Amino acid sequence: MPVAAFLLLQQTIPKGLEETAIVKTPNETNESLQTDALEHDSSMLAMDTVLTKERPDNDDEIKIQVGEYDEDEVGEFIEIPVSTSTIPENLEIPEQLQRIIEKRLSIYRELEELEKDRLEMLNLKTLSEDVKSELSRQRRELQKLPSGQEAQAALYKLGTKLAGVAQKVKDGKSQALDPNLAHAYQLASQQWKLCMTRENIASPLLQATAGITAKEPLLLIFSRLGIKSEELFAWAVYATAIEVETAVATKKRQAIQEQLSQMKQKKHGLLARLNRASKEEEKETRRKLEQSDELYADRITFLLRELSAITPHLVKEFWQVYNEAAPCLVKNEFVGQDAVLLRAFFRYGMLSQASWSLEPEVVEHILENCAVANLTADYSLDAMNILYADEYIILASNGTYTPSIDEELELKHRNSPAWHADRLHRRLISTTYKETAYNEVLVNLLESIGDLHEKQALLQSELSNLIRNAPDYHKLSNNLKQQIQSCKVDLGRFERITKRIETQFIIQQIELREETEAKLANLEFKLTEECLADKEAAAMHRVSRLCAKLQDPFPPFALRDNFNPGSGQVNSREELIKDLQELERRDHTLFKECLLPVKKESQRIYMRYCPIILISPSCGFMGYSWNPRTNLEAGRIVVPAYCPRPGLRERMLHNLLADFRWDTSKASSGMDLLGSETLMAAYSTVRWEYRRKQKNVREKAGIYSEENDRQNFRRHYVLYLQSALDGGKKLFFKCREVYEAMVKYIPLPEGVQKLKR
Repeated sequence: MPVAAFLLLQQTIPKGLEETAIVKTPNETNESLQTDALEHDSSMLAMDTVLTKERPDNDDEIKIQVGEYDEDEVGEFIEIPVSTSTIPENLEIPEQLQRIIEKRLSIYRELEELEKDRLEMLNLKTLSEDVKSELSRQRRELQKLPSGQEAQAALYKLGTKLAGVAQKVKDGKSQALDPNLAHAYQLASQQWKLCMTRENIASPLLQATAGITAKEPLLLIFSRLGIKSEELFAWAVYATAIEVETAVATKKRQAIQEQLSQMKQKKHGLLARLNRASKEEEKETRRKLEQSDELYADRITFLLRELSAITPHLVKEFWQVYNEAAPCLVKNEFVGQDAVLLRAFFRYGMLSQASWSLEPEVVEHILENCAVANLTADYSLDAMNILYADEYIILASNGTYTPSIDEELELKHRNSPAWHADRLHRRLISTTYKETAYNEVLVNLLESIGDLHEKQALLQSELSNLIRNAPDYHKLSNNLKQQIQSCKVDLGRFERITKRIETQFIIQQIELREETEAKLANLEFKLTEECLADKEAAAMHRVSRLCAKLQDPFPPFALRDNFNPGSGQVNSREELIKDLQELERRDHTLFKECLLPVKKESQRIYMRYCPIILISPSCGFMGYSWNPRTNLEAGRIVVPAYCPRPGLRERMLHNLLADFRWDTSKASSGMDLLGSETLMAAYSTVRWEYRRKQKNVREKAGIYSEENDRQNFRRHYVLYLQSALDGGKKLFFKCREVYEAMVKYIPLPEGVQKLKR
């Protein structure tokens, strides 16, 4: 059945299918939606002259008239009564919006007719390579429809090219254009005109959806801020209407297929034959049902294609509004419900509270979560800096935490004033929280020194009070002297590191901060909060895409389809704190830096500072180690706000922390990656030693040559984490060499003994 028969004339409806719905034909749609694709100039006229040449007589002639339908092939939709309980939530589609949908779908039908014409041409035996190449290009272009501007530019370029060809033919400098190639160019011209028409059809979309979006609270907030978000809301309603139409068509097709299935299961016997209609009526009924099934299948295909085609535009509109609203968010001038709605937009991508957009319980959960924002800096050693998107943008823009690394500056504008301002700004913030951390470590060390002095004095008192003539005098005396000596050793170690912190580490941060402030004052380029907010909003889009495995879904629809409170899919701050604390208990040096490197692990002194853990407004399968912990960075980690299915958080965090561990070790290795005293160097050495072993031996140890070091390390680190409280036995029995390398740099939890063969 040709696709041109999609919109059908009224015919008789089979018995038993009396309840019908009328589908309007193109002639019944609003004529005002039809606009001219392009005003032809002289070059366009020349193009039409070249393209109207006839095809050769030895090939079958292929003709296509865009927009015309063969009435002999026109039939009718057979409508089936359908329950609306399973159709996407109540969105009453206005008549004008329905006309826009039908008109845009008709473009796909005409594009498919062009595709059929191309396929017929490609089957011709006398077709030249130039024509085949041009037709293949058109087919590739059809997979991703060009925008109206791209189509207009391509059409003008083709017209200019053909005008030149026509002039050369007229002057006798060139031969006439190959008729097959001319027809191929005609198909390209028609395809571009249809793309331009398709874009022009959407021009009254704002008016068609105004009744639905007029009272949206977030739209009113954006209007007060001077942010143009009407198109975002209009396209969101249009996409929802497409989904509703798809659901309706799918239900109706299922009903038709069910009826066809029942017709195939004929009953036998005299009564069944008497009640059965004549064979001709039965054949006619089946023919109409099969015809309607094909038509609904085409409609569903075109609806899904339209949804796929507009998704990039939806995503672009969303993140454009996100970027424009970020500087307004940083000003923190919103109170009450306005502030809650803005947080919901930045944290989860929530556009509307209407029933066609989100379930009421989901809206309630989101608004409850967004009622409060944590905007206070926490530089303490036991802090867990887990931030939602709105909190992160505000705190990174006002100088509380370091902003994200700008790859554009690092790669393309190095040593520019903006690059220097960015590095100095980051260094200034880094010195602040490092000095705070050093001071807290110093206070803790001074308390430990005081406790050791008291313990030593108490032990000295006990030693002096011992009775020399007592039978166990020597035993008690030696025991007390050993404890006193241990106190002296610990005191010496603590006093050395205390002196080093006071005279070196803290002073170094103070001097570095003063130097940085002086350089910033003399720098002409100034970083403003608005500029930083815009960069962080763009970074939010980038990391959200990474969490979704480089997919770029429309956030409001991802929220609607995947956000399920209470199912374990939502990565809230409370859930992440609980999970990260458990993982840090298994790897207690995960967020720590050794201040005094010594061989004996029990004598090492660590300083803990937690990386920034960002919850991005996305649905994803994976987290992302954004920045490692280096001299100027505490590190940065991102996780999606929710997952497509429950049970992914544990695996996500394991892989995420493995990458963070690896990147941090690599950053601390310096120039000599394999010769350094780091976890990365020790692990890479083990992998290098396994390179000559047989494949089954390597894979039994969990080492795969086709994967890089990071991917292999992730596998072994997860085994180590899972069995850390049992001495890391899973890794020990998987690969003992890797186990020995890890235990050297990742100490086992306190009280857990290292395993031995």
